[in-house]
Amino acid sequence: MLPKTAILSLFLILQNAAAQSPATPDLGARVLPSLVRLSIQKSDGGTASANGFLAVKDGVLAVPWHVVRDARSVVARFSSGEEYECSGIIDRDEKRNVALVRIKVFGKPVLKMDAREPAAGSALAVAAVKDGSFGMIGA
Repeated sequence: MLPKTAILSLFLILQNAAAQSPATPDLGARVLPSLVRLSIQKSDGGTASANGFLAVKDGVLAVPWHVVRDARSVVARFSSGEEYECSGIIDRDEKRNVALVRIKVFGKPVLKMDAREPAAGSALAVAAVKDGSFGMIGA
């Protein structure tokens, strides 16, 4: 599960994208190719999973810091089924529980950040990954 700060960031991205085109199927087609499901092998032998998204530029994922902090390996799976091993942490913000992770993938769409406050009563769309299925909730 994404941390609150990443969920808020993703909400703001989706809210801005929805303002440009409110049709949920179109929004999903633009957003879902940027999302990943992470499979994490921890250094203590345990496993974890989380969601992330391509951010900033090609090859950079925004992920929850607490799940990659003690990772031995991290594999990112896109909705297309493509899997890529993450090659390292670029930066982290422990206070906001977010990390930027390098992944060797190019040409996938990057979600654009939008720091504007959503207007009261704005339509809500949330990208979700559950049980290996990628989808959109709301409109």
